[in-house]
Amino acid sequence: MLQRLASAAALGLAALTLANLNGAQPPSAGAQPLSGAAAVGNCDRGSYCLFMRKNYEGNAIVSDTCCVWLNLHGKYDNNVSSAKNRTEARLFLASGRDGTGRRICLNPFSNTSSLGGFNNRASSFKRAKVLGPHCH
Repeated sequence: MLQRLASAAALGLAALTLANLNGAQPPSAGAQPLSGAAAVGNCDRGSYCLFMRKNYEGNAIVSDTCCVWLNLHGKYDNNVSSAKNRTEARLFLASGRDGTGRRICLNPFSNTSSLGGFNNRASSFKRAKVLGPHCH
């Protein structure tokens, strides 16, 4: 069951869609958790998707939130292994909360089936406000 939340309006974000997690803390404000094929099928242009397993498998977070660091919670924290960036901007993953610690960058419109040495290390993520250029 999906529920609409408008609490992000105070942060200047669009309304959020979060899965009902039976009282569990959501994976991240501004993101929608999905599982398996539903996640792959919902990684539309303009969104980015963080998958719990390599090769875009397992549960995933799908978001289009821009410009603020979002922290991962619960089973998603330190448990992302592949990603798709279907946006025109760079996507950053950080090993610490609120963008602290080591960071990696994903180019616009890129997919990575394995985060390599960064597998299971992400605790926060952010889509850049500025479109392009590519990561260094």
